[in-house]
Amino acid sequence: MSGDRASRQGTVRPWRLARQEFLVAASNPKALILFTVFLPQFLARGAKDVAVPLLLLGAAYIAVEFVCACGYATLGSRLRSMGVTRQARRILNGLTGVAMPGLAGWLATEQH
Repeated sequence: MSGDRASRQGTVRPWRLARQEFLVAASNPKALILFTVFLPQFLARGAKDVAVPLLLLGAAYIAVEFVCACGYATLGSRLRSMGVTRQARRILNGLTGVAMPGLAGWLATEQH
């Protein structure tokens, strides 16, 4: 359990975190659905060679995911260094928990 102890002490190495993020993302059912159902819709119909375009789309998605994960990690590190109280973290968690369904509802009702 040295990994748990290291994370509590704030000494987890960045590559270890990156590997953990990759394993979580790769085993996420949403990722499987994205790569098998969503991304192929952006390929040309009837194209004979779809491997390269699909790999490029997948690489672009992974790059965006990587940038977002780095942003979350940076924000979390910044908040930690500011000494945010437990109560403030709970409020922030609640606000972000409400924001996601709120944004989903907004997108669902958006008309073009």
